Amino acid sequence: APPSTTAAVDLTVLRDFADTVGGGSPDFLAEIMLSYLDSTDQLLADMATAYCQQDWLTLKRAAHTLKSSSATVSATDLASLCQALETALGIDIDADVNTELSQAIGAKVEAIQRVSAQVKAVLQSALGSQEVTGHVYSA
Repeated sequence: APPSTTAAVDLTVLRDFADTVGGGSPDFLAEIMLSYLDSTDQLLADMATAYCQQDWLTLKRAAHTLKSSSATVSATDLASLCQALETALGIDIDADVNTELSQAIGAKVEAIQRVSAQVKAVLQSALGSQEVTGHVYSA
């Protein structure tokens, strides 16, 4: 069956990427997933802290990093949400941010956290099964 368009991660695309870049190494896909999972928790924590402290530059940087890594693992919805947050934060974000913009930014951060949890669940499920490489990994 074709992959669902609403899937948090397109595992088919991710597997193809891992095969191409990893030269067929059976552990390369798992390494990509584990690296993503490790870094994402810290990025989400950084984003939450930056939002609470209204540290817009740090929030924008974390969103940019998460956007790139999410695109790498074919988590396109999450990458798009990060792009939207990055755009909302704009170029001159050190200027005063009004309450309305702050609430809009907060809503985007919450959406990123929600979708990120879905991405994490998909990757952990794939890692926990033999679906990835024939090996079983514990997340």
